[in-house]
Amino acid sequence: MSNGGKRLNELIRRRGFRLGAVAEAIGVNQNTMTRWTGNAPIEKLIKISEFCQIDIIEIIECFRPDKPTDLEDSSDQN
Repeated sequence: MSNGGKRLNELIRRRGFRLGAVAEAIGVNQNTMTRWTGNAPIEKLIKISEFCQIDIIEIIECFRPDKPTDLEDSSDQN
């Protein structure tokens, strides 16, 4: 899995969702989601954003090549 895919999966989990549940909700197989790299389909990323109520920009940031591997939990920064 690419760093982008890892960051996306970590983001989803930190928001309290199981990857399998999100995959089912957006109409893909969980294995498909775990293989996504920098070219994840934008329409699926939008569906993840809507289902998990995560800002689409935060999801897209997971796939920036210059983004560090660690995610900062934005809820801890308030």
